[in-house]
Amino acid sequence: MYYGLEALTHNLSEGTTVVVWVNFAVHSANSIVVWVDLLLCQPRSFSARAQRWTVLFVALYCIWIVRIKTVRGAFPYPFLDELAKTVPFPYNFLMVAAGGVCIIFTMFRLGRFLSGRITLSLGRAEDCDQMEVRGEIKVD
Repeated sequence: MYYGLEALTHNLSEGTTVVVWVNFAVHSANSIVVWVDLLLCQPRSFSARAQRWTVLFVALYCIWIVRIKTVRGAFPYPFLDELAKTVPFPYNFLMVAAGGVCIIFTMFRLGRFLSGRITLSLGRAEDCDQMEVRGEIKVD
């Protein structure tokens, strides 16, 4: 997505003139969509199969990031280049990737634990023309 926007906007998400909507689209909009999806699409299983597919996607994305580093001479995320000043490549990248995988496993475990305990639904309130959000938290 980032490089597609870069091509369309001629490097306006970085550089001297930054277009606010490009930065929002790259860094925030996708996160908002994921959170809305997680909260409204019930039930979630957080199955081992979904976890394997997620780890595969992350591994392919890591390969893509290393490819960008090889072609451009710099990572697409500047903090990795900054980290390379103290921790040499590939150890800096492997350290961040391992941390990311740990976060994925932790989030899947948390998701399995919370699945069915927290629900959120969107609907119309009775005798009212307004939308309402209903939530429920089950405590065992």
